[in-house]
Amino acid sequence: MIFCKMAQQSCRVLISARVFCAAMATSTFAAETSENFGKWQVNVHKDAMDDSRFIIIMLQSEDDGVVLGVNCRGSDSSVGIVWDRFLGGEKIGGVEYKPMVYRVDDKQPLRTDWPVMSDRSTTRADAPERFVSEVMSGERLAIRIEPYQNAPLTVLFDTKGLTSVLMANRPECDGFVRNILWDKHLARLRQEKAANEATGGRTDVAPVPFVLMPLTEDALAK
Repeated sequence: MIFCKMAQQSCRVLISARVFCAAMATSTFAAETSENFGKWQVNVHKDAMDDSRFIIIMLQSEDDGVVLGVNCRGSDSSVGIVWDRFLGGEKIGGVEYKPMVYRVDDKQPLRTDWPVMSDRSTTRADAPERFVSEVMSGERLAIRIEPYQNAPLTVLFDTKGLTSVLMANRPECDGFVRNILWDKHLARLRQEKAANEATGGRTDVAPVPFVLMPLTEDALAK
């Protein structure tokens, strides 16, 4: 319940698509859950103007009340983190950026700069599909950021189940699982090729069973 309330209050401008915040403001957070989803929470929404679906997938950090959000809506899909703290940042070309370091499992930490949204407490991934792909490769995500005039903050996320939750919410989340879908397609082609080669390139047709028909007087006359 605390997570739901905090997410509703903190998510103001998580993504460029305005629908995210509108959905968060009106959502009752009757989240869809599954054993395969881990700690991720799913909310399915429908745009009142065109009836299109969009899906919000969220995960709360193990401590500090930070929220990682994935918005699935086709070409408008995005990823952001609601820190609920004033971040500050450096302006480059009219956009404010904040450096941060993240690490998946025990892999090499990666440094990146994410745009800071107008609420000054939310960052958004500039390459969301790549980031999600990296997160899907492990089960634990650590992120470190330094809020304005504060000590560095490190938060941990239990990301198990992300692949399952994205695959379960297609086609809206297709952009984040494109590589998985492509790998499955290639595997299916390889199986079909192997089966074709095993039959010598022929399609085996089952023989028609021979049935002995009773001889009639007409047949005997012939």
